Amino acid sequence: MNENLLKADEALNVVREANNKPAAHAGALLLLLARSIQNTGHASQDVEIAQADAWLAVSTLHQILDSGGTLKAEDWRNAQLKLEVWKSSIS
Repeated sequence: MNENLLKADEALNVVREANNKPAAHAGALLLLLARSIQNTGHASQDVEIAQADAWLAVSTLHQILDSGGTLKAEDWRNAQLKLEVWKSSIS
């Protein structure tokens, strides 16, 4: 299986897990995830754009939690959607 496909699949799992954790724990998971899914520049342009969108969505979740904010269900859904788009762009 493609390394980026594995990374996208794992990222989806982490976001789903973080959604069910307390804010501090979720924030830590999301920060680690954001650091691990940054673009490499080695994929096609479509994949790189989808990956950048996914990274931005995950980073936004982290920033909201880190600033003491509260995430809405739509915030989590948006991040999951961006990760799914990234994953589908790879396959």
